[in-house]
Amino acid sequence: MLTLHGKDSRRSNYRLLGLVGQGQFGRVFCAVHRQTGQIVALKSLERERFSTHKFLRELRFLLSLEHPNIVMCQTLEHTATGRHLVMDYCEGGTLRTLMQDEVRLSMAHGIKLVCDVLQGLAHAHAQDIVHCDIKPENILLKVEEHGWTACISDFGIARLTQEVTEPYAGLGNTGSPAYMAPERFYGQYSAVSDLYSVGVLLFEMLAGDRPFSGTPKELMSAHLNQVVSFPAQIAPGWHSVLLRALQKLPARRFRTAEEMRDAVYQAAQLNDLDLASLGIHSASTSSPLLECHSTVPKTPIGSVLAMPLDRMPTQMMAMPAEADGESRVALIQPFPDVVTLYQAIGSTIAVSTHPTTSEGSRPPQQETIQLPEPVTQLLPHPHGCVAIASHSILLIHRTDAGAVRAKPLASFQQSVVATVEPTGRWLAVGKPNVAQQDSAQQDSAQQDSAMLLLPLHHPFPITLAKQSISLPQRCLHSLIALDSRHVAAFSDVASTSHSSVNTAIDVYTRRGTQLVQFSTALMLKQVVATSFPYRLLAADMNDAGSLLLIDLKPYRLTRIGLPVVPTLFHATRWGYVVADTHGEVVLLDEYGDIGGRIAIDEPIEAIAPFEPYGLLVATRQANQGRLLTVNLKTLETNFMF
Repeated sequence: MLTLHGKDSRRSNYRLLGLVGQGQFGRVFCAVHRQTGQIVALKSLERERFSTHKFLRELRFLLSLEHPNIVMCQTLEHTATGRHLVMDYCEGGTLRTLMQDEVRLSMAHGIKLVCDVLQGLAHAHAQDIVHCDIKPENILLKVEEHGWTACISDFGIARLTQEVTEPYAGLGNTGSPAYMAPERFYGQYSAVSDLYSVGVLLFEMLAGDRPFSGTPKELMSAHLNQVVSFPAQIAPGWHSVLLRALQKLPARRFRTAEEMRDAVYQAAQLNDLDLASLGIHSASTSSPLLECHSTVPKTPIGSVLAMPLDRMPTQMMAMPAEADGESRVALIQPFPDVVTLYQAIGSTIAVSTHPTTSEGSRPPQQETIQLPEPVTQLLPHPHGCVAIASHSILLIHRTDAGAVRAKPLASFQQSVVATVEPTGRWLAVGKPNVAQQDSAQQDSAQQDSAMLLLPLHHPFPITLAKQSISLPQRCLHSLIALDSRHVAAFSDVASTSHSSVNTAIDVYTRRGTQLVQFSTALMLKQVVATSFPYRLLAADMNDAGSLLLIDLKPYRLTRIGLPVVPTLFHATRWGYVVADTHGEVVLLDEYGDIGGRIAIDEPIEAIAPFEPYGLLVATRQANQGRLLTVNLKTLETNFMF
């Protein structure tokens, strides 16, 4: 139902989370409703660029369209700061973001998205609405359990089929020349004009490039006169579909979007595509979502410092042993001679000063701490590390005399998850109940999960009272401290539309106020914080060949296609380190682009990056373990360390 908020409103009903797009008529923001927490897109329509006539015209189009493959308009907000269309939010970005050189959509999933577009167009055409600007930038993506759903957006220049227009050149607000049908350059259009644009999109999906290129005038000439030629990447089974979709004369093209969709589906069958992965009948994970065609060669590590390991660690963490505050923020950081290495080996924590070069100083004897239960996490802290065991949390640090000590911070009756604030000021712990509660309180606590914020008084004293935050009745599995004031809780919830389990992300302030909840269609695991504000890295249990970048401000989910199946990954100051169990390490920049590949050729058990560009890798060969020290600056990569 359309709701018009009056000009006398004191403020918007929505809190902005960030800018997500800039169109020819205004900006698009990711926003959250202040009361309901719903995530929406706010499309700002500037009066200078989008007149009242055009504003009401697009609104009329949007209100007449209701389809899962079309971005829907929920309401209209009109405040003193401007006019906004409140739209469905698509957290996967645009189709253009998936059409890259190194990482491309698999053919099956690309064809599925083309079918989504055709289904949305079939609905619009049934309402006598022609989009007139189909292109990857106007196709938004919703991230689903087994891929994406494509949604058509931006009906700003759409036309009704009965409208009369004057001839115009195709260089104004009339569409994109690279995707325009020949008749559109002369001001003519019909439903099959959109199908021509989909034909260009399909060609680009299959070949990696459009059928015609050049300046707007060259594109106009090519669309009007040039014959389509097929590169070797396009199998002959697709030629008939593309030739008919890209006919110069509208009467020779597919008559309807449904007819073109059926032809695409039949061509997929002829080309032996996994039809289930198209999502037309059912979802499937048998076909990878993204295909990585990395041109970055594998680099052997060469001669590196290697030390024997008696026992293989399950967790490792390393930091420069003598790094003071000034050296950490220096523009150019020297490679440290030694690092402090923390290893979790079952219920044992081993702490040693590990040399990083053959000229490094001889390390002192390794010290170990025996705990009564296995260690599940090692979290960095400015004065050491925080160890999360099955039912307890300890601070591992060195005393002034240099001895390693374990200071208990808290104990619990059940397993917990925890996160440390980046500067080590407080610790957030997710748990079902607290060991110190009496029996009556325990019975109540078992009904709801809770999150405790605990101050780390020593050796980093602050004045912060213990804060208890009630969590929804869900299965909490990860906590991430986003900054000094916010923490994100990851919980598994039952899917409302499928029999699967999805992950919800709740963001709280340090005082316990819930700011926003992000509902995903994914099942996430191994969530780690990154050095980039409000950005997280996670694995998706339903997509083994990629990782997921999670931006919370603004909200966006981006799949990173990889040449390996990631089993270990860490975030660093310069990007991400990903490794598989077979011995390949992939280096990614902050956007997820591949900058280096390292061949170790030994099974990898654990990995620990350290500043500024170092890497410790625990490997196993037969029954022998080794700890390798890698200086990434000495390898051939695309990073400027």
